[in-house]
Amino acid sequence: MLMAEEVNKNMKKSKGIKAIEQVAKSKGISVEDVRREIEVAIDIAMHNPDSEAQTFWSNYIQTGLKPTPEEFIVSMANNFMSEKSCKMYGKRNERS
Repeated sequence: MLMAEEVNKNMKKSKGIKAIEQVAKSKGISVEDVRREIEVAIDIAMHNPDSEAQTFWSNYIQTGLKPTPEEFIVSMANNFMSEKSCKMYGKRNERS
């Protein structure tokens, strides 16, 4: 079971790496520069004193570890797709 979880985590990270590479290429900057900018954005967001921001991060980081840029990208993309799917599904049910 642990092996399957590790494979899944590596696949997710791979998607994050690809996204970072695409941004770097489109902006004409290095992958490391993109990663550094994302890390700065994560740090700023994690230290936002706003109560909603703190609630988000306390729910998001249950391990106590800051996510890597790759992990954060994949997680946010998955959350976005999940919310989008729920909204689409909800709209279909409202028509019924």
